[in-house]
Amino acid sequence: MKILVVSLLRLGDFIQVTPVLSGLSHRFPKARIDVLTHKPVRQLEPMLPLVTKWWTLDRDELQSGLGRAEIPMLTSFAVLKEQLDVVNLENYDLIINLTQTQFSGWICGYLQSQGKLGLAFDVRGRALFHSPWFRYLDRRAQIKSEDIFNYTDIFLQACEVQYKSWPLTPTFAGQNEVKALNLARKPTLVAQLFTSDDKKNWGRSAWIEFIQRFKAQEPAWQVVLLGSPQEEARVREVARETGAHVAILSLDGALALLQRSDVLVSGDTSIKHLANASSIRVLELSLGSSDFLRTGIYKPDSLILQGKLACAPCPHSGACSQPTHACAETLRPETVALAAQALAHADWKTLNEQSRANGQVTYLRTRHLETGFWFAADMAVGHPLRTVEAIVERCTWKFLLNQEFKRPLVEFGSETVRLENEIERLLPGSSRAPLLTHLDFMEEETGRRHDTAARALSRFAREQAGRAFDLSQIRHQQTQMEEDARQAEIKVKLIRSLKTRLMEST
Repeated sequence: MKILVVSLLRLGDFIQVTPVLSGLSHRFPKARIDVLTHKPVRQLEPMLPLVTKWWTLDRDELQSGLGRAEIPMLTSFAVLKEQLDVVNLENYDLIINLTQTQFSGWICGYLQSQGKLGLAFDVRGRALFHSPWFRYLDRRAQIKSEDIFNYTDIFLQACEVQYKSWPLTPTFAGQNEVKALNLARKPTLVAQLFTSDDKKNWGRSAWIEFIQRFKAQEPAWQVVLLGSPQEEARVREVARETGAHVAILSLDGALALLQRSDVLVSGDTSIKHLANASSIRVLELSLGSSDFLRTGIYKPDSLILQGKLACAPCPHSGACSQPTHACAETLRPETVALAAQALAHADWKTLNEQSRANGQVTYLRTRHLETGFWFAADMAVGHPLRTVEAIVERCTWKFLLNQEFKRPLVEFGSETVRLENEIERLLPGSSRAPLLTHLDFMEEETGRRHDTAARALSRFAREQAGRAFDLSQIRHQQTQMEEDARQAEIKVKLIRSLKTRLMEST
């Protein structure tokens, strides 16, 4: 079996979906897995031995050809077609699109295979998704909503594979880069200072003060500033102010450094995703357009800090809406230094205390739930009932998108056992009485939503009877109404089953 995985986004986005490659290799142990991606991503090749063949597109070259007067207008299209025709000669059995853009959809529509997963346009220009999870992603990717799954989970579910590992390993070349740094064998904090988006950057002065405070708190530790060759001048400026070590490394070298270090402090970067393949503890600074719900650090027992601001996260494409960089200013260097110190010693009790004392910053501890999903739990537990709502909502979507509601009712019982266990883990020692009261409220509210959706669907069907209409548009609206009604029905069943479990164990 030959599988082609298409990922045509940025480096960090590709790293975030590498668990899918690991899952595919476990599901299809004799399959050959190839990748089609953009040229810069190929630097991962030495660290991803499970990928047999790398196909790359040069996005900059294709785009520049479209805007140059001296080049015929269709040249870029001809070049792209020629490249894809070579890919088609491989006769892939399955093509999986993990990109969800129109560009990738047209490419996957053109490529030939016996089976496809993910967005692909057919010859009539219709978008085909091949999985309810990919359709969910298409509908909700632009919605600012707390029931959005981490992208890694969406792609794992869509490809029907389980999370196994982050399949990136440093090579001897990367390890030699780190050896050349001549770092002392002592506890090490790595700081990734810069991101690809200014809105996600913390700022030079904040980093300097943070490093100085952390070194004063932990004099036995060394601090290493990690950067790419393009960032070297800025990294060395901060090093001169702080006395920190400088590590200008390839991506391979960066992974090797993370493997031998203890704590990483980073914004939303490819390095943060790379850290999932190591044992390093991670403190993520969620700033600007960084959306931890979708792209947060996937490792369990990581820490995410985000300012409590109504504008967070902001859109990727727009400028900051505030007169100053408010989200960065809210994360004070002393706050991050104390959090990094506690994380360095895995002192979650102190982090819990810090989260309750700080009214301006949300502290989130990452977990892998028994129900199969990543979750970032608010450590202040200021709204425990909101936590219950969030995990029930995730389970509801899982039942709907995996069509588990078609299975015997015993499946609801199994899921609610896992839900009860998660509630106990996330809210240890909480009284069952307010949870049961809130579940009663949720059941009543969801029941009303179900009745409203069912009536709207029935009314819609009556109104369309005998009319001339655009079939595709009407079918889309009807499908959405059916999904709303089904989702509410599943949620009510899950709530009732969970209430029964909680009352039996009270």
